Amino acid sequence: MINILRPLATAMLALGLCAAAHAATLTIGSSTEPASIDPLFSRTGNNQNIAQQVFDRLVDSDLHMQIKPGLAISWSQVAPLIWQIKLRKGVKFHDGANLTAEDVIFSLNRAKNVPNSPAPFSGNVAAIDSISASDPLTLLVHTKQPTPDLMEQIGFVYILEKKVAENASVEDYNSGKAAIGTGAYRFREWVPSDHLSLERNDAYWGGKRDFDKVMIRFISSDASRVAALRSGAVDLIDAVPPGDVKSLSEIKGLKLFSVESARLVYLALDSSRDDSPFVTDKDGKPLNKNPLKDVRVRHALSALINRPLLIRAMLDGAGTPAGQLVPPGVAGHDPASLPTTATLTSLAK
Repeated sequence: MINILRPLATAMLALGLCAAAHAATLTIGSSTEPASIDPLFSRTGNNQNIAQQVFDRLVDSDLHMQIKPGLAISWSQVAPLIWQIKLRKGVKFHDGANLTAEDVIFSLNRAKNVPNSPAPFSGNVAAIDSISASDPLTLLVHTKQPTPDLMEQIGFVYILEKKVAENASVEDYNSGKAAIGTGAYRFREWVPSDHLSLERNDAYWGGKRDFDKVMIRFISSDASRVAALRSGAVDLIDAVPPGDVKSLSEIKGLKLFSVESARLVYLALDSSRDDSPFVTDKDGKPLNKNPLKDVRVRHALSALINRPLLIRAMLDGAGTPAGQLVPPGVAGHDPASLPTTATLTSLAK
């Protein structure tokens, strides 16, 4: 593959409302809408944007996408195929029930079998051979083979309350009957294609959030979303169109936040096969040997791509050149991995 560019994840915030924290409703204009309130229905971003407000996971991630304790406060590999996970004490679901290891076991098992899921969490739990509780707050996870990144896998599965979720239907989640988590906000109402409302969970183990209520309006049209922000109909929008960044940044009282995202735009090359049906000579005839297997050819193709021009023309500057899978700040990033055009040209000779 040839890594081309990494778009910026961008949001816009009306700063004047921050002074009303702890006593206000935050209204958000969202570009996407969840397909279901069931947090295990889909791993897609539109579902997780909502799920992570109402439900929690064993681990959270920091600004550099490194894991940190969530519902789990510690984890250790006690044998090559056995992990011990300690849960946070005193965590309560929105209905007042205490979080226990049995809730986690149920959730990890359910992640494998969510009907009609378009992007299931089954891969997150594929390494588990068996899981048990040694006490109400301690889990023992047996893996099928050594799995050093186990917590990066199972840690991002949302945890449900067993007694509420074990017989719940999709409709029960969408109506709110089964939308009971341990998260910072409680589910109140979802009107598809219109809005979703949340209310602060004052008993949240992580501390009270700033806003009493959050209203999320679903506005898929970029122009309409920006207009809602300009008019004050919403306080915050996501997915700011690159073409509007400059004009919005000049408006007094608004602030633009952007961060390099983990999303990568790339070209996938058929470089693993000796013969490729996608590579021909100038007359359209098949080649005896697939040239894409030669690293010099791949370097040459990469050198032909004008990354800065693509970022300016397609994203209005809201992106950065990418030379690897891992963004800056994340473990494994190599700042020297994006060769200059001169270097690539030299390598291609």
